[in-house]
Amino acid sequence: MKKIFFKTIVSLIAAAGFAFGAIDVSAAEVTEEAAAVVIKDGVSTPYTSGKMTDAWNDASNAGKGAVLKLMDDWKPGSVMTVSSGKYLTLDLNGHIIDRDLRRYESKGSLFTVESDAVLRITDSSPKAEHKGYAVKGGILTGGKSSDTAGCIDMKKGSTVSISGCSIVSCATKQDGGAIRMNGVCELTAEGTGFCSNYTMDSNIRCYGGAIYVGDGTAFIRGCAFDGNYCEDHGGAIYMNDGELQVESTLFRGNRSAKEGGAIYCNGTHNDSMVQSSTFAANSADGNGGAVFVSDCKQLVFYNSVFSHNSSKKNGGAVYVNCDKVVLANTTVTGNKAELNGGGIYVDSLHDIGVQGKVIVRNNTNSTGKNNNLCLQSGVVSTAYITNGGLYEGSMIYLTSTTKDRILAAKEISKYQSMRYIRADNGNAVIDEKSTKQVEEKFVASLIGDGHIIVIGGGLALVTVCIVFGVIRKNKVRRKEES
Repeated sequence: MKKIFFKTIVSLIAAAGFAFGAIDVSAAEVTEEAAAVVIKDGVSTPYTSGKMTDAWNDASNAGKGAVLKLMDDWKPGSVMTVSSGKYLTLDLNGHIIDRDLRRYESKGSLFTVESDAVLRITDSSPKAEHKGYAVKGGILTGGKSSDTAGCIDMKKGSTVSISGCSIVSCATKQDGGAIRMNGVCELTAEGTGFCSNYTMDSNIRCYGGAIYVGDGTAFIRGCAFDGNYCEDHGGAIYMNDGELQVESTLFRGNRSAKEGGAIYCNGTHNDSMVQSSTFAANSADGNGGAVFVSDCKQLVFYNSVFSHNSSKKNGGAVYVNCDKVVLANTTVTGNKAELNGGGIYVDSLHDIGVQGKVIVRNNTNSTGKNNNLCLQSGVVSTAYITNGGLYEGSMIYLTSTTKDRILAAKEISKYQSMRYIRADNGNAVIDEKSTKQVEEKFVASLIGDGHIIVIGGGLALVTVCIVFGVIRKNKVRRKEES
């Protein structure tokens, strides 16, 4: 009887929240911690892990001023969509979003950004570390799609901005292992890592191991493309149309099973530029170990470096199949091609422009011979280099696919040819009969024994302009060979 009475008293006291200072019963009521918060006008609304889709939708509906901030890692069970006309800002806050797909699935990407929608992805904890990952900060991973991009699928008219995080190990059977731009849209990637993304296992052609630019504009700044792969063209980036602006970016260890180990450019409707960037150890089973240019309005490589890239065909670093490619203040060394153009290969129908301090040397082919800038000689026409003004310190070694005498260069003065142009495995020889010393047009003729003879011509005008901080030339159209 006394025991029953004692238990009753203890229960009543505990219910009253006293228990002689022992246990606060209210504290024992466990509440699940927030997996995310939506911040709007300074007010934070928490969401548990089971309510992440609600958090996504509420942040999207809240408009431009709202932020969806992760407080924990997230494994979405389906693709998350930013609907047409909506604006969503996602702060990864150093966490991982992992779709965790083991097989290709329809709509297997992480995000879809519909027409006229905006998705901004940031990371407020870029130094966060994760077990099993070499990269720090927020991570997007685990997308594996049979019909969309591996990570972010952009529809016509959409805008995506991504900064300070990494997209890792996403895949697709379509185009864009990480990001696909469908139609005219805009992508800005800054301080972002694209690592081990790929396009493969497709019954049709699939392009762009990391990014596919179907149209629109892609701005890439301070990024790293590392170890991406494409079973067709463009190990890291495939440019089908639009505009590409790349700055201070590293392309390393990307591979294409066909052309363009890092970048494949198949057309631009605006002038494009790659500046202050490095291409290292990229490879292609076809042509263009680092870059393959098929078509473009103009593509300038400025203040950039190509080193230790390789191709199993032509163009260990760059393959040029377009008239509008310019090397300005750029170095191409230590690259290798199995066939021709250990550094650069230029198709017979086209020219390549050189400007500023340009170095193309110490590149090889499979024979081990110096094979630096190779100009293809065709039945109808021959490739050329066109000088837009070479600076002190330039050194360009040339070779050709023929042993016959061919025209090799345009707008090369006697002084510049003597100082800056060399024949692979031969010597540069100046025609002493030429008496004009300055502001003359000279063409270089490549002889089968590897000697370059510079022959005097008429006066030449080189028109240059400054675009994006780089001096660029308007191409002088090829005259009929006599």
